[in-house]
Amino acid sequence: MRMRNVLPLLVLIVIAFVLRFNYLDQPMRYDESLTFLNYAAQPLTTALSTYNEPNNHLFHTLLVHLSSRVFGDAPWALRLPAFIAGLLIIPALYWTAGQFFNRRAALLAAALCAVSVALIEFSVNARGYTLIALFFVLLLGLAKYVLTHDRRWVWGAFALIAALGFYTIPVFVYPMGIVALWLLLSLFALEGDRRWYMLIKFALALAVGGALTVLLYLPIIQNQGMSAITGNQFVTQLPASVFYASLGEIWTLFWGFVNRGFDPLVQVILVIGVIVSLVFRARIQPESARQTRVPLLLIAAIWLGIVLFFQRVIPFDRTWIFFVPLYAMLAAAGIAYVIRDSTWFVLASVGLVAGVIFSVVTTDLIRTSELTGYAPDAEAVALYAINDLDPEDRLFIPTPLDEPVRYYLRLHGAAPERVFNQYQTGWIDLMASTDQDLYVVGVPLDDQAAFEASFELGDSPYRYALLPAATFPVQVMQRIAAPAFASGVLFSDNFDGTLTPGWQINGSEPRIINQSGEQVLLVNTETWTELTIDGGSQWRDYVVGLRVQFTRLNAQFDELGLHVRNEFGVVSAAATFNVDREQIGIGGDLEGAWGGYLQQADYPLQRSRYYDLQVEVSGDVMTIWIDGEQVLQASGIAATRGTFRIVIPPDVRLSLDNVIIRPVEGVQGS
Repeated sequence: MRMRNVLPLLVLIVIAFVLRFNYLDQPMRYDESLTFLNYAAQPLTTALSTYNEPNNHLFHTLLVHLSSRVFGDAPWALRLPAFIAGLLIIPALYWTAGQFFNRRAALLAAALCAVSVALIEFSVNARGYTLIALFFVLLLGLAKYVLTHDRRWVWGAFALIAALGFYTIPVFVYPMGIVALWLLLSLFALEGDRRWYMLIKFALALAVGGALTVLLYLPIIQNQGMSAITGNQFVTQLPASVFYASLGEIWTLFWGFVNRGFDPLVQVILVIGVIVSLVFRARIQPESARQTRVPLLLIAAIWLGIVLFFQRVIPFDRTWIFFVPLYAMLAAAGIAYVIRDSTWFVLASVGLVAGVIFSVVTTDLIRTSELTGYAPDAEAVALYAINDLDPEDRLFIPTPLDEPVRYYLRLHGAAPERVFNQYQTGWIDLMASTDQDLYVVGVPLDDQAAFEASFELGDSPYRYALLPAATFPVQVMQRIAAPAFASGVLFSDNFDGTLTPGWQINGSEPRIINQSGEQVLLVNTETWTELTIDGGSQWRDYVVGLRVQFTRLNAQFDELGLHVRNEFGVVSAAATFNVDREQIGIGGDLEGAWGGYLQQADYPLQRSRYYDLQVEVSGDVMTIWIDGEQVLQASGIAATRGTFRIVIPPDVRLSLDNVIIRPVEGVQGS
């Protein structure tokens, strides 16, 4: 490559580097903090075999894990893989666009990507999205290259990059399908035996890429099954009516992301460029007559439409990051065709790029973006907690501030487990704070209604106050002044006549009424009812005591289940009480389904009388006492920790009283 061709490209890479480097050490965001803490910071055997959510971009997780081991856990070190991938998009697109069009179009396309807000933003965000964009550009270039350079290494590189793309994020099906469909149609346009010869090679490359993908995902499949990848909540199909009603939203997300940071005039120029590249395609690409007659943009639209039709999901806006280089390439080709004079083309290109840079720098869109969880106060909150609070004090911080605070606590050598978000807390956490103070960050000053709404607590029956403790540029930290359980008590409730917010009700609307002076929990539904005590996700060895009276049974089901260690959808250790069969048992759930009994015993349970039940779980042993007498014990409890829930059959009436939960230590009968 001649120096006159290399120099402009180097200038663009330097511009891209400066724009991205300026944001490389910005405050950590929610998504990247969660990804690092839950995956990249873990041992590789855990990180690459766990797919609890799509945040784990596996190949990117591997790169961040290695980067953090070499350079440490600072934000710039975690973002280094995404940063490098974002820079490599520039020369990769120059190479690809040069094959499809010409050098002038290639330079302008690379320039547009160098200053693209979408690409800059995710080049400084420790996620795998710039890898997706880079792999798409490389595959598109290889697809074009292989038509004239049939080499084994080209097909091998095609298969490997395809596998790495899928290994990064499964949504690589979007860009991969575009490349594969375009190449397939181009190969069919070949003549004679060469067509079938090349099609066989293409099929082999796809097969090798598919096999590599399966091999890379094998630890996930063995550990969690295919459903972890194909059946998580983020890829669950929407009802057809909901999906079709959301098409406008999908288009808005797509168009807004692809044009992110471009002012209206720039957007108009780019659209005109794309239209020109389509209308005058035969003149811009004379060799296209010997390849597929279907424009690349139309192929992209067809493939994306097919995938969305069958998936019926609303993709995240950043899913479309791969389309940014394609859009830039087509727009640049049209602009280069319209402005044929070299001098005017250079002036127009410089003006266009300078205008975008001015917009990026003056509006600070990247630093203040809320796409993946903006948390500018996270480090200040963490440092205040370390320097000014006791190590035992806990922080209630709603998403998206919680994970960045956890990250900065870890970065500065403190325990990230001090932070609880709205999905991990309840009134029980306030009542259990006997040995430490509780602080809340992320709600308006002294606004109890906003606090309850932020943490989904509902109306509180307890009196408490929010007391200002510290002020940060955006957030205020407040101390929660609330009553507490007695020392050594994890939870206590005597059912004073109202349903206390310490319970979560799933699947029904129970209510507590007075019946002959007793507090009665009425459950009258056609479904099983679960009453779950929040805040127990970390409980390990503890004892549950409660008084129970059966006042009405179900003809088919009458078994009360006390799930002492319960992790939703994974495993649960349960004590069961069956009045009709006069039998008690110890068993559990495995992956959300009943796994059977470890031990059972006969016991003359009766209706219309109260029983004092006590269930202890310590290590892998569960013990049941009734009225102070040990009646059953079993070892082999699989669940290691969890919350506590009562499982009640349909149409059953129970009386509950004096529920108390304590650690195992110091409990009589334990």
